[in-house]
Amino acid sequence: MTYGYGGCDGAVWMAAVCYGGQKAAAQTTQRLVPLAEDVQARCRPVCSRYVPWRGPNELDTDDEMPRPRTVHVFSAGGVVFRVSAGVAHSPDTSATLEDVEVVLVGYLRDDTWMLPKGTPAPGETVEETALREVREETGIEPRIIGDLGSIQYSFARRGVRYYKEVRHFLMLATGGDVTLHDAEYDEARWFRLAEGMKRLTYVNEAEALRRAQPLISKYLASDRT
Repeated sequence: MTYGYGGCDGAVWMAAVCYGGQKAAAQTTQRLVPLAEDVQARCRPVCSRYVPWRGPNELDTDDEMPRPRTVHVFSAGGVVFRVSAGVAHSPDTSATLEDVEVVLVGYLRDDTWMLPKGTPAPGETVEETALREVREETGIEPRIIGDLGSIQYSFARRGVRYYKEVRHFLMLATGGDVTLHDAEYDEARWFRLAEGMKRLTYVNEAEALRRAQPLISKYLASDRT
């Protein structure tokens, strides 16, 4: 049923007709009454200049609110580690997690630190994407030695809802230098493992680094045997 006040005059009345009377009724003290079909027909041209006409079976619900556009995004990167120089060059010393350093990329203006990652180029495998992005963002030459799985999260930006998956690999630094990183971040920096856990801005990335620790320990043990 469509409701109104009995004529086509008045902006509040037009809102009542075009919106089925539900919201207009909450905003006025006047009594809404059912409109005859001939009255509805005369009022449709008036209402259509303001809002889309609603038929008698259309409901005014939250489902009619515009939904944000959604975009699915994929990235790949990794946890890149090395053993601190003093321990790595000592044949008589066994490295532990306390001797491990990881490289993070960050923005200095707000002290935001992240794991290096990025989106695939055409034709790349996931592993190729991860290696290239790490190389570009950190200046480090990496080698994949393990798979850390994926994290998923979502965020909104400028009316768009993004659903993102990031695949992480455990990588060993084999060369390069952090001074050679590209311009995407202000800095690439080595941190002791425990400090890196604290400096990471996002909890899900800290979890990825936490998952890497048993694999790093296993690598350190095998490297000495």
